[in-house]
Amino acid sequence: MLKMLLVLVKMLLVLLKMLLMLLVLLKMLLVLLKMLLVLLKMLLVVLKLLLVLLKMLLVLLKLLLVLRKMLLVLLKMLLVLLKLLLVLLKMLLLRWTFNMHGYNGLNSLINTFSSG
Repeated sequence: MLKMLLVLVKMLLVLLKMLLMLLVLLKMLLVLLKMLLVLLKMLLVVLKLLLVLLKMLLVLLKLLLVLRKMLLVLLKMLLVLLKLLLVLLKMLLLRWTFNMHGYNGLNSLINTFSSG
């Protein structure tokens, strides 16, 4: 009878050890779950940062569009200024021709431009 009791106690000890090992495994699982939670939080932060970067990129693209439009306006203004300069040069050439050759020179200049 004593042997059976001893065997029973040994079996209980083995069961307790197994339960203790199970408890350790559960603690390890809990730690792993906490680590997973931390990783998910980090992923969320990274995704938020990515969203902010995408918004900044969108703002930069809008700024580039505005700058392109401004450049087009400036180029049009430059074209107008060049046309005005061309008209001014034509007027100066006409005046210079009139002063150098008199009225006949002006008529010959007009005839030259209108015939050719």
